[in-house]
Amino acid sequence: MDGQPVKRRRWRSPRAEREAQRPVDAIDYQQVREHGIRTGDILLFSGAYALSGVIEWTTHCPYSHVAMLGWWKDRLIAFQSDSRGVEVLPASTMVCRYNGKVDWWSLDDARRPALDEDRFFDTALTLLGIKFGYLKLFGLFVQMMLRWPLGRADTNQPPSSMFCSQFVSCCFRNGLGDLAPAVNDASTSPADIMRSGFFRKRYRLFDGSGGQACERALLPPRKAGQPYAAAIWDGRRREEPRTAR
Repeated sequence: MDGQPVKRRRWRSPRAEREAQRPVDAIDYQQVREHGIRTGDILLFSGAYALSGVIEWTTHCPYSHVAMLGWWKDRLIAFQSDSRGVEVLPASTMVCRYNGKVDWWSLDDARRPALDEDRFFDTALTLLGIKFGYLKLFGLFVQMMLRWPLGRADTNQPPSSMFCSQFVSCCFRNGLGDLAPAVNDASTSPADIMRSGFFRKRYRLFDGSGGQACERALLPPRKAGQPYAAAIWDGRRREEPRTAR
């Protein structure tokens, strides 16, 4: 929800000098990746930006952004609507690059059996590429600050733009249930998702890859005339670069 123009550097540079020291209350993402996180869990973010603070103050919530997690084969991926629009990223890359705090919230065990993963993923994939809803986000802020009534009825019309919590709300409404029944998707904030009762807080996550998860997948050739090399990141470690034949 706290989408930022790319020039504002919402995502950290992978350079070693920019890596933050591990918080005392955090656990390595790689430690919980395979034996804890499951499809339908979410990440809630508190960004180190002025806009993040405005969102948190307006919604009376410690979070300003939300993404949702899912397993695809052996990869854990994260869906979000950010300044680049609705996109999918390796979850490890998102944790590594985010400039702020990242908390893992797991889907409640009692609700997990009802999650229709096919509908959940189909909705997320259908919405990929939709631009970020700056005007919708601004309109929601105005409504909340002036205490105007929020929208209640969801529409079946495909949206032209979406902000983060609107996107997550839509995916869960189709795959599990309405996270915020009192309002529609376009009036749902990260605070509504946090307070929905669908999730419980687990851990604050910290990148334990030593910065490897932040690196680009394609590396330039070491010598002139050689092809680009693919440095494969499998979610736990980076394999040796492979060159095309």
